[in-house]
Amino acid sequence: MNRFQILAVFLITIFLMQCSRDTVSPENSSDGFFPMEIGNKWNYHSIPEAFSVNESMVEIINTTEIGGKTYFVFERTYPNLTTHRDTSYFRKESNKVFINWNGEEFLYIDFDRDVNDSWETRGSYIGVIQDKNKRFEVPAGIFTNATLVYFDIPLAADAQFCEHYAKGVGRLNICCLFGIPMELVSATISGKKFPE
Repeated sequence: MNRFQILAVFLITIFLMQCSRDTVSPENSSDGFFPMEIGNKWNYHSIPEAFSVNESMVEIINTTEIGGKTYFVFERTYPNLTTHRDTSYFRKESNKVFINWNGEEFLYIDFDRDVNDSWETRGSYIGVIQDKNKRFEVPAGIFTNATLVYFDIPLAADAQFCEHYAKGVGRLNICCLFGIPMELVSATISGKKFPE
C-alpha cells in the first residue's frame, strides 16, 4: 500500500468510528413502565362503549432514526375508522421516556420523579407524577404497581388528561375531561399476554 491508500483507509476508519458514536441505539426493554419492543400491542376500549370510536389498537411496528437517535414507531389504529392512523415516536433512557413531536424531542415521562414533581413536555403541557405503587384495575388485569401521570396546559381550559402505567405492561388507561377515555382490554408484551 502506498501512503495515499493508507491515509484513505485511516480516514474512512475514523469516519466510520465517528458515525457509530453519533448513533444512539434504542433501549429495547419490556420490564419498565413503558415497554418498548417491536411487536408489543395494546388494545383499548372507550368508557362507555357508546362512543363511535370505541376501540383503538397501539402497536410498535418498527424503529426509525431521527436526529441521530433511534426511536420506536408506535402506530395507533381505530377499527371503526379503517383509514385513520396515528404515528408517534418514543425512545427510552432508563426510566425516562422521550417523544419526538413535530421534529423536536421532549421528555414525555420521567418515572423516577417523586410524587408531585413536574416537568415540561410537548405542546406546552406540564407532566406530574400524582401517585405511585397504586392498585389499578382494567379489563386486562389488576395491577398493584401502577403510577399515575397527569398532564395539563396550565392556562388552557379542559386541556388536561391522565394516564396510569404498570411495570411490564405500559399504559393502562387514558382519562380526560373532554375526549374519549380509554382503558386497556388486552396486551401482548414481549410475547406475554394480558389478561393472563
